Amino acid sequence: MISKKILLIILGVTFAFSFSLAGIEKETEEWGKQIVGVAESQIGKHDQDGGLIGLYHGHHSQWCSEFVSWVYLTAGAPFQGGRKNLDWCAKDWNLTSADQIIRYFKKYHRYYEIAELPAEIVPKPGDYVFITDEKGKRSHSGIVKQVIRESDGAETLVTIEGNNRGRAVAEYQYPDFRHKKVGEGIVGGIGLR
Repeated sequence: MISKKILLIILGVTFAFSFSLAGIEKETEEWGKQIVGVAESQIGKHDQDGGLIGLYHGHHSQWCSEFVSWVYLTAGAPFQGGRKNLDWCAKDWNLTSADQIIRYFKKYHRYYEIAELPAEIVPKPGDYVFITDEKGKRSHSGIVKQVIRESDGAETLVTIEGNNRGRAVAEYQYPDFRHKKVGEGIVGGIGLR
């Protein structure tokens, strides 16, 4: 029979573990708000606004993933394992392609192809979003701002993206994002922060 002392220890450990999980969830929510806040502060800006290396270290090329990397860094939740670029990017926070960001989230088992995303998992503010097209040829990165649940049950994904078709940082909406399979702007996957 389990003694009273052992039972109290087990209950204490269980409570502490539950409390720590609640703390992690709250911390994740705070990171999400911080990430979205930084991204929103950049609306209307373009990588070319930053001189030679670009505002987001995109070097004026395809800078959508650099924007995501820069936002995570600025919000205090940087990636690791990215490109170091002489004196401009002395640390490894800069993941320069959607493929690199997807690999990062897959490494930690936090990436879902949209067809595999369970219905009970709703992307949260600050999560990563991979945008593609119906042929799978487009490769574009963005940040989840929110999910709006419509009265009919459909969900609209609201994102903040840089370099969407060469444009400055802006907000975008993807109606019925879990099911849309046609067009140029299709949600291909989600990386959970």
